[in-house]
Amino acid sequence: MSINEYATFDRAIHWKKVDGVIVLSIQNYLDADLTPKLEVAFKELSQGANLPIIIDGSNWQFVTPTGLGVFLKFIQRVKPTKRSMALANPTELIRTIWGLSGLQAIAPIYDTLKQAIRALSKDSAQTHKRRVLPLV
Repeated sequence: MSINEYATFDRAIHWKKVDGVIVLSIQNYLDADLTPKLEVAFKELSQGANLPIIIDGSNWQFVTPTGLGVFLKFIQRVKPTKRSMALANPTELIRTIWGLSGLQAIAPIYDTLKQAIRALSKDSAQTHKRRVLPLV
């Protein structure tokens, strides 16, 4: 199954491919109404290419414990694939919640989306680099 270049699950959740990574944007509040849609998005992403995922937190205002649980479930699902994940440009509240929940140890925080893309696309290139054997 291949990942679409761009997918929308709700006005508040969508993703796109950028420089070999998936940028997942969450708008406003990740609450009980929106978490099922995030679960669907993560399920599709976990079945697609093993690209790093960056959560763009620039417009993400709040997350409930249920929303955090969706992230933990997704991380456990993709853990065997050693898939990289990061949070970029979060609001101060989301940065605090991410850190207090322990997610920062698994998915680091970057101040800007550009920094996260640069860091994770480099990881992706290293992981997917073909080994070329010398001719004898």
